[in-house]
Amino acid sequence: MGNSSTFSRRSMLNSMEVENLPVVERALAVWPSLLIYMEAVRTKKVPNPGTGSCDTIAAAIKDPLILAKLHFYMAIARTFTPILKRYQADEPVMPFLGRDLAEFLKSTKGERTALEFRTECAQGLSNMVLKGQEKSPLKYPVARQWRVWTPLLCAETQTVAGDR
Repeated sequence: MGNSSTFSRRSMLNSMEVENLPVVERALAVWPSLLIYMEAVRTKKVPNPGTGSCDTIAAAIKDPLILAKLHFYMAIARTFTPILKRYQADEPVMPFLGRDLAEFLKSTKGERTALEFRTECAQGLSNMVLKGQEKSPLKYPVARQWRVWTPLLCAETQTVAGDR
């Protein structure tokens, strides 16, 4: 790990301010290595450091959506980084804030529209599944019991009734 460019001390100390995009990019880059390390900790091949960071990584590994969340966060960071960099400057930029924010909001309108469409699609799909569950004959025991007459099931076992 000492010779790794991903973990180089120089790359971490070049900036005094926290930048969201490089942090999430680095997290995604080291994720496979973190999985290997945490598996070694779990199997006691290496000692558990017992730190809060290790506990945080262990909790994140249990989240099946962690990679999707990190990629979403990276997309948000990429969207906001240009305007944040411009306004985290030592020069007087406050007079341009109104104009820049208006341009920023206009530039994100297409993304917002696409996100709203995806949200509506997900909601529509969810509604269809719920309606299907409400109207499904599978909620009645007799419909579930009819499955023993499925030809493939009958062919797989010679005594379907005996197995049930």
